[in-house]
Amino acid sequence: MIMKGKEDFPGWYKEFRENHAGMFRQALMPPQRYGLSIVIRPSNMDLEKIPTGNAVYSLKYSKDTEAEITQEIANDMKEFMTEKWAASKHKLYHFHEAFANDFILIKIPKGIALKKPLSIDYDIKNGPLLSNICIMAEENSEAKIFITKSSGAMENSFVSDHIRLLAGSNSRIAVVTVQDLGKSIASIQDRISIAGKGASVSWTDLCLGSHYSKADVVSRLEGEGAESKITVLFSGNDNQRYDIYTASVHKAPNTNSDILTKGVLNSQAKGLSRGLVRIEKNAYGSNGYEKQDCLLLSSEAEADAIPNLEINNHDVKCSHGSTIGQIDKEQLFYLMSRGLNEESAKKKIIEGYFAPVLDMMQDQDAREKLQATIEKAIEAQNAD
Repeated sequence: MIMKGKEDFPGWYKEFRENHAGMFRQALMPPQRYGLSIVIRPSNMDLEKIPTGNAVYSLKYSKDTEAEITQEIANDMKEFMTEKWAASKHKLYHFHEAFANDFILIKIPKGIALKKPLSIDYDIKNGPLLSNICIMAEENSEAKIFITKSSGAMENSFVSDHIRLLAGSNSRIAVVTVQDLGKSIASIQDRISIAGKGASVSWTDLCLGSHYSKADVVSRLEGEGAESKITVLFSGNDNQRYDIYTASVHKAPNTNSDILTKGVLNSQAKGLSRGLVRIEKNAYGSNGYEKQDCLLLSSEAEADAIPNLEINNHDVKCSHGSTIGQIDKEQLFYLMSRGLNEESAKKKIIEGYFAPVLDMMQDQDAREKLQATIEKAIEAQNAD
């Protein structure tokens, strides 16, 4: 069991926390209304009343690995504690930076390809838990990293994690995260990657739990020939709320990005997917694509998609698409005519909805883990 509270932090980090604590008092909450009728907000989340200090949780991670793992504030983390990692300077961001109580630095040495995926599993007993996970992939390195968070019986708490990934030249890094927290917990997920020349970064986020989840995934392509793939899958039931933002920022020539957000909503669940592909002036020859899909299983569920393209160089390819719809009644009727009851038929349709995403995943470990987790979520939806 790990307990984190007041620690003897290095001087530079104490100053960093103090600065953000001051900015937290003045900053505003991020927008929760988009346009005239799209509102995504938690039912109850008052940051001023959230206790700071200790968190109690168990943490398991792979020990048989060539990666270097440090569970405390290290000087190498200083590179991740700068303004360039701040996508949005709102109250949630400053709260996290001021009161973080969990720290992991993962370093993949130059030229090393990890033979096995690196797994990091959190079981949270008592929050709030505010994690800083920093990944430093040196040039020509390769790694697959799985991060899961669950909360058991913990209720009415707050979990926030910042994952920062610095991908060196020609590195190939895949990060898969699973958020499976209790439905009375607020979850804030913030992921940012910076990819160097020829680097490849893949983010796959599976969001299942919490009553309110704000998930931001931003990929910055700063080296020529860099590429990124962002996939966010979500499944919501009851009164769950998902506010998902994905962005690919092309800053260098001949860079490529692909964004896919795909979800299923039941009961009175609500989801918003905001996407952005931005091409900077010097990013000629780049290619960006984003797609947002959502399947509604209930007439009371609600989904919205806001895709956005910002193109500052015309020698590029950029496109987007989105679909939101109810379950296909003809498909449902066909399956039931073949002997399935309505519950089993819906289960098959949902499995088929996510199947193309899983089939596209080249990594078998990631595919099998996500498939098992999705099947578990579908069972839970049917049980409700």
